[in-house]
This record gives sequence, C-alpha cells and structure tokens, in this order.
Amino acid sequence: MSRKPDYPWKPRLRLAVYSRALVGWLINRKLSFGTQRWNVPKLSLNLFCSYLGGLFDAEGQVILASNGKVYGFVIHSANGPSLRTIAKRISEFGLECSLKTRKRRSKPSVHYQLEIRKRRNLEWFARNVGKHSHLQRKNRFMTEEFLPRESTQRHLKQVVDLR
Repeated sequence: MSRKPDYPWKPRLRLAVYSRALVGWLINRKLSFGTQRWNVPKLSLNLFCSYLGGLFDAEGQVILASNGKVYGFVIHSANGPSLRTIAKRISEFGLECSLKTRKRRSKPSVHYQLEIRKRRNLEWFARNVGKHSHLQRKNRFMTEEFLPRESTQRHLKQVVDLR
C-alpha cells in the first residue's frame, strides 16, 4: 500500500508560456505572476469581459436557489484589492455587486468573495461574461431558463408607473 508523500509546502500550479511576444505583452501590462497579489489590467469592455470570463472559469461559482434557478455568481480569491478593482470596474458598466470578506478557521489568510445577484445583474453577467466562459458546467446556467424571474414587486411598480 503506497502512501502519498508529505510535502512541507503547498503544491503550485505552473503555466508554461513559450511565446516571447505573449510574455512581453503581459509584462508590459504590469501583470504579476506567482503571487496572491495579481493585478487587474485596464482593458476595453469586450476584453475586460473576456478576462472576467477566464477568471470566472478558474475561480468562479454558480449559486443555485432551492428552485433550481441561479441565485448568484461568485468569484473567490485571496486577493481583496484586485477583487475591489474588478467590482469598481463592473460598477462602471451599471452592474451591482458586493465584496465579502471571510476569515476561515484553520486558514491563516482572509478569503474574499465578489458576489453578483439580482436578475438584471445576472443577465448582464451572463450576456457579457458568459459568452467568454468555456466551462460547460457553468455555461449551461447562463441561459434564460435558469435565470430568476423578475420579482413581482418590481413588476407591480412598473404597472403603477404606467398609470
């Protein structure tokens, strides 16, 4: 019976990039690598949504309500400043989100969550970011079928406004 070796360090993932042009481009954008302090590049809306789609694929989660509809989208990270930058950038496009901080037992570092809720925010995220997400298990929830219906209160308010 073989046993897993006990490593005194945490395993790290490596990304090998063999393109000098790509590495040069990333360095010119002042991106840092191999740390919890990665930074958010300044990009146009389309490129930012693509960047967010990749981040969502890697660190995102779809939260489902008990009725099977999407309750929210969450991006997790140990890097609070970068998630704050993303939240600020998202708000420039009219999207509402919240940034939560959690301290976990038996974990030395703080954990941050960027949460997106409410139908109009979920629709924006699904429409603009979902098309850049490549994970089928997350993408299938970014359709009209899984998004929550508009609340009755909002619908009633719109009817009253029309009178």
